[in-house]
This record gives sequence, C-alpha cells and structure tokens, in this order.
Amino acid sequence: MREVLFFKEGVEYPVFFSEALINKWLDSIAVYYSKKIGALSFIFCSDDYILDVNRNYLSHDYYTDVITFDYCEGDLLSGDVFISLDTCLLYTSPSPR
Repeated sequence: MREVLFFKEGVEYPVFFSEALINKWLDSIAVYYSKKIGALSFIFCSDDYILDVNRNYLSHDYYTDVITFDYCEGDLLSGDVFISLDTCLLYTSPSPR
C-alpha cells in the first residue's frame, strides 16, 4: 500500500519543497528499478533533531545530513528518511574564497 508522508521537526519546509514533484520522482525511480512504493516517511529536521536520532538509534555522536532506515520487503520500497536542513544548507552554501 502506497503511503508517502512528509514531516518537519524544528524547521520549515524549504521554499522549493513540492510533494507532487517528490512523488513524481519517487514513481520514476520505482519504475526504473521495477519496484513499488510502500510506506515512506520523509522527516525534514534540524541538526539537533538528527543528532538525537543518530545517538539514539545508531550510537553515533555526530551531526550528519541524512539518515535512512530501510524497511523494504521484496519489491516494496519502505523506510524513513531524516534530512537535516541545517547541514544540507551548510553543504550547499558557497565556500569563502
């Protein structure tokens, strides 16, 4: 059963955020790999939130940009995707020259 959910924890969605575009992208990826979309959750969050996830579930004590939990079964794509907008913004900002 297809269920794609979007959440935010301590941040606002980026200005370019579009559920429709993300779903279209997911559909194209699923077709390409001959898979089906199951239950997917995308959690846009702050650095502090992703650090807590990293500590509590992976026993890592550092910030990161993305953490994924894979719950796939057979050809059904399912999982959780945590995305730290703080760290992603840091990685995409132009570096000083």
